[in-house]
Amino acid sequence: MTTSRTIAGLIGPTLVAIAAGMLLNIGSFPTLAERVSRDPALVFVSGILLFGAGLAIVRTHNRWTNG
Repeated sequence: MTTSRTIAGLIGPTLVAIAAGMLLNIGSFPTLAERVSRDPALVFVSGILLFGAGLAIVRTHNRWTNG
């Protein structure tokens, strides 16, 4: 259970910070999203980073049991 709390403690505040940043810059977000989607290198690098983060979560939290 400690691993789950550690993962949640890392991911939760990160997602809250991202959401707050998006809400504070709501006017510029569509332009930013359009620019990011047109840059294949940025999409590739962010995909690599997300894959690495997901793999780290699965490797750390490898016991998928009920209860």
